[in-house]
Amino acid sequence: ADAIKYGGTVTFTVDVKSGYRIENVFVNGENRNALNGTYTVNNITSDITIDVVTVANKLTVNYVSTEQNHTFDKTATYTIENISTVLSEKLDDCIVHSFNGWNYNGAKADVSALTALIAENDNTATLTAEFGLKDDKAIADSLLKLADTTKEQTQVGDKYRTTFRTVIDIIEAVDANVDPCVRDYVKVTA
Repeated sequence: ADAIKYGGTVTFTVDVKSGYRIENVFVNGENRNALNGTYTVNNITSDITIDVVTVANKLTVNYVSTEQNHTFDKTATYTIENISTVLSEKLDDCIVHSFNGWNYNGAKADVSALTALIAENDNTATLTAEFGLKDDKAIADSLLKLADTTKEQTQVGDKYRTTFRTVIDIIEAVDANVDPCVRDYVKVTA
């Protein structure tokens, strides 16, 4: 640093790495406020000590699912240090639907877009679960597994057979613990 004359003035700025912000700047233990992003110390008559306290910005993520039969609501907080795990929250598939990931602002959520949200400030984001209908074979396999629990099917070679009426009867007979999306799917396709 350049020498400062006795009784002189020094002006400085503080840069912090992305994802953090300045919480306090102390000059000789006294909290200082910036003016237009710069700090000024006047009438310097001895060595000064500058201490900078930074804090990590936070991204509060609201995970939601409003899909029928997939109600989910969770809030989590991330910093730049753990933002890479933001999309690791997963929802279980049901018999008819598959979890396809998270949506943010109408598009598939990605870590870089969410990281940008906390680069300079605290922020909040809502991620919405995306579900898709499984293909017919996957649905049929799931329903046959359900039928297998009641032994209402027969095996012919490497294939299983049951009547559609049997599947409907099974679904109507099962208790409320079976995923309701199965009943909805059968009602729609019956």
